[in-house]
Amino acid sequence: MRALTADLYRSHSVGSLFGTLFPNEHYNPFSSPGRVHHAIGNLRDELAAAGTPLSIDQIHGRYRLSTAKPTVLHLPLSVATGKTGLRIEKLAWKFGAQHFQVSDAASALALNEKAAQRLLKDAVESGYLVRTGNGKATRYHVTSSQIGLEHAG
Repeated sequence: MRALTADLYRSHSVGSLFGTLFPNEHYNPFSSPGRVHHAIGNLRDELAAAGTPLSIDQIHGRYRLSTAKPTVLHLPLSVATGKTGLRIEKLAWKFGAQHFQVSDAASALALNEKAAQRLLKDAVESGYLVRTGNGKATRYHVTSSQIGLEHAG
């Protein structure tokens, strides 16, 4: 989502989306376009599952975000970048303001629990998540500034 909202006034090429989605990787003309198309497909599925009026249009090989009805996007000025930022964004889409556990995050992100625990710890320290409770009662939720979509109504 962040890659498509980086500039709302222009469409994005596969190459520019790849650079945003995979910032520490080199573009491979044989495999990279497929990875971008896969990511776009996943985002389309998540947008549909969330019931948003947003869609992703492809015109002449370029992508842009569009909407079927008035929609408000809240784009925080300070967002995480790279793989961590994309994972936090995915948690925000998946859980919104709901509380979740490490196991929920691990499942949503296809990570093992130890990796999810490290990610959540870093996200709490960076202010993207709030942690409540201790031990097995530990829960997390995305800060309100990271929940980036609401329907205009």
